[in-house]
Amino acid sequence: MTKTDNGIGEPHHIEWEDTLYNVSDIVGESEGTGVPSGFELHESDIIPTETLEDLKIAGEEIEEDTGNEGATASRWYKSACIVIYPKRFKYMLALRFGDSFAIAALNNLWESYLCDNSTKNQFVKYLKSFIEKDFRYSVANYVAELKELSLAQLLLSGRSMDIKDVKILTSSFGINTLNVFCLLEVLKRSLTHNSYNSYDRQNQNNTLNIEIIVNCVHIIGLNSCKTVVGNLISNYVGSIGILKSLDCIELFNDYTKNTHITDLIVKYIIKSIMTANNFENQSTECLEKILVVFYKCGAITEMNVLLEMIIPHKNRFTKYNSVIYPLIMKLSRAGSGILNSEPIQMLIRKCLTFYDSFINTLSKIPAPNNWAIDATINCLCDDCRKCNTFLKSPTETTFNLKASQQKRTHLEVNAQSVTIDLQFKTVKQGSPHTLVLTKIRKRYELNQKYIEEARTNRNHIYLFATSEPNPPTKKVKSK
Repeated sequence: MTKTDNGIGEPHHIEWEDTLYNVSDIVGESEGTGVPSGFELHESDIIPTETLEDLKIAGEEIEEDTGNEGATASRWYKSACIVIYPKRFKYMLALRFGDSFAIAALNNLWESYLCDNSTKNQFVKYLKSFIEKDFRYSVANYVAELKELSLAQLLLSGRSMDIKDVKILTSSFGINTLNVFCLLEVLKRSLTHNSYNSYDRQNQNNTLNIEIIVNCVHIIGLNSCKTVVGNLISNYVGSIGILKSLDCIELFNDYTKNTHITDLIVKYIIKSIMTANNFENQSTECLEKILVVFYKCGAITEMNVLLEMIIPHKNRFTKYNSVIYPLIMKLSRAGSGILNSEPIQMLIRKCLTFYDSFINTLSKIPAPNNWAIDATINCLCDDCRKCNTFLKSPTETTFNLKASQQKRTHLEVNAQSVTIDLQFKTVKQGSPHTLVLTKIRKRYELNQKYIEEARTNRNHIYLFATSEPNPPTKKVKSK
């Protein structure tokens, strides 16, 4: 132990005012245990204090040039002493030695309490001091076992809790008895991306976190904590993703008066959707689930926002066939409620309008009555000009180019870029090889295929997704 005196005054008339005691080592009951250097021990902690009064000075230092205040001085003494204290104070002293000492003492006291319940008051007193020190160590299980509400309230006001501790306390004491505002602040700190991932790995039910928030809101009202709850749900949606957030909404549909929470979750789901890259490429299963859940919680505006995002503006036929039509058919099996909602009826009308226009446009294209192809290669080389003449010819069906590979490749690439009504084949007899271009009617055949697909899909929508099915449209005979 080191005793230090500090004083101020003239060099030869120093007034010693401040005395500090620092512990450098403590010898325990069995073995010596090192403690952090500079550990401060108050004079009231030492019994008896007068044993340190007559120590010989081990060193002294005086600084004279300090201005009007006079000299400052320090002198220190070194000695060993015996500190005597009741056993119960040994644990309280450990709180000042740092985390490892405090945690070891906590566990020792808990073991003692389990063996002898009469030590409960001692453990509770120590645990209270431990919580006040705000060590980064979970003690929620201890508090729950003791059923000490005052300790639970104290623990909530600290910063050492995580989501597991929140669940332990709410399960043990019930939200009604806890400080709800403190609880929400703890959730706000603890509901982070990493904590969700760790819970997923442990197969925990993340929706319980939101259940806690819902119950808090039921107690104090949304207006009292809207900002905190909004931040919590925003973090939650961003961490667990859209589909798991939808599961939360479906969970809350079993509760009463949860529209304020579901509205907030929907709000942040839409925000996530609008900022997501390539959301329009989501599967029809995902889109169906979002729309069904939104419909159940009355989020009609958000349904319209979502549908505006997925209605195609380019590659329209492919998108209507692969996304919009399958989505409508899935929704037709989800029940008449959502099918008859205005957002879905709007989607059906747009889809039917597109199919009608698409069928009408392609049906007006006549079947070819000769072999002329309405396409022109822009290259002015001799081979490409000859190929252009071949394309415009109503009678010629093949074109041969016997030339080097470079020239054959040049013509093939240019011809493929202007029409799909050509078939290409390289005859490898003789040298150089021969590129053979043969006219086909692929464009017309594809148009007929598209018309049939569009007509089938349109009629399915009329049959299954409208209350008054229109009769199937007449089939246009191909010429």
